[in-house]
Amino acid sequence: MGMITQILHENWRLQMPGLAEAVPAQVPGSVYADLLAAGKMEDPYYRDNEDAALALMEKDFLYAACFVPEEGILNCPTQVLRFEGVDTVADIRLNGVLLAHVENMHRTFQFEVGGILKPGENWLEVKLYSPTKWIREHYRQNPAEGSSDAMKGFANLRKAHCMFGWDWGPQLPDAGIWRPLELESWNGERLREVRVRQRHHRGHVTLDVTPLLLSGSECARCRLELMHPDGSLCVREDGLTGGLLQVFFHAWAKIGLFLIAGVIIHLAGLRNVEDFRGLGRRLPVTFLCLVFVSLSLVGIPPFGGFVSKWAISLAALDGLGGPLAYLVPAVLLVSALLTAGYLFAPIVSGFFPGEGFTGEPRLREPPAMTLPLVVLAAVCLMPKSMLEYMRDGYQYNYNDALSANLTAFINRLTALFQSLAAQVL
Repeated sequence: MGMITQILHENWRLQMPGLAEAVPAQVPGSVYADLLAAGKMEDPYYRDNEDAALALMEKDFLYAACFVPEEGILNCPTQVLRFEGVDTVADIRLNGVLLAHVENMHRTFQFEVGGILKPGENWLEVKLYSPTKWIREHYRQNPAEGSSDAMKGFANLRKAHCMFGWDWGPQLPDAGIWRPLELESWNGERLREVRVRQRHHRGHVTLDVTPLLLSGSECARCRLELMHPDGSLCVREDGLTGGLLQVFFHAWAKIGLFLIAGVIIHLAGLRNVEDFRGLGRRLPVTFLCLVFVSLSLVGIPPFGGFVSKWAISLAALDGLGGPLAYLVPAVLLVSALLTAGYLFAPIVSGFFPGEGFTGEPRLREPPAMTLPLVVLAAVCLMPKSMLEYMRDGYQYNYNDALSANLTAFINRLTALFQSLAAQVL
């Protein structure tokens, strides 16, 4: 189950002092609109009806509705009540529980209501307080001035200032639930916002994209796609990450191969792979490291080369489309087979020399030589969490400190490559 959204625009009633009974209300809507529809006020734009309409705003108003959560909402771990806009000074209650006191019509409010929401009927109330009383009280505390044609104190309230009068408009400070209202529930994480910062350098732009989750958790994986104005795909975050990881792990494994070659030349005096028969028994640590870096170069799980090639393949399959999408995985597969052909042959002959091999004594492998090889080989081996990452099809939740540290390292590595590219270009 993903996300469930229930629109809460039905069954609203408006009550205010002086009304014998509540009148039907529209959400989104406003007090003036509902009173006009119910025949409880005159057209405020006709003659001097503005004065009577303004006097109405000396009262408080109560919007109330009863709703039943849709099927599946209460089964989700997260339920959020989301107000796109409340005009303006209000108390919001669900089943008698005060969710918030709000004083800003220009922003969105959302409240986690798990534990308050219940099966069956739920009562939602929004009590709107008089905006004219509010600005008078706050003007006495903070006499901020504004337009001479507007009501005194309007500048203190985060409400559309033109409602309080202007040189071109009447003083009609309406109120209400003026934008959509909905109940949302979902499993897992959800983006709250995405912050994008641009850095311009020599005709190139570097984007720093920071996704923020609604729950504040850092344990989630997001995918970025950068689109061209014509709608074509410019950059996929998974493809970029896969490419950078491929550069890193391929370089790391090649460094290991060169060091291993140096150890073999120095200790065994051999320079041709044809002479490696039985050498795995004489230099077991060195050859075991050769196995690790070779498996990473080929791209065998759970080694780093597999992670990068998998990411590149997924990006191609998802982003390119058509027959071309399969060309990238095919090329990677062919290159892996060719790499396996020239690396696995000396490894097999080194560990399994075959019949007739008399053998030679084991050579001493100094720690100063083998320790760097072991470190290089260990880095090529990915943790179990990266296997889960691949299993979930690039939708992985990092759930341990090792994975979080690896993610931070990859992010820093990505930023380094981007910085170097910007300097070169």
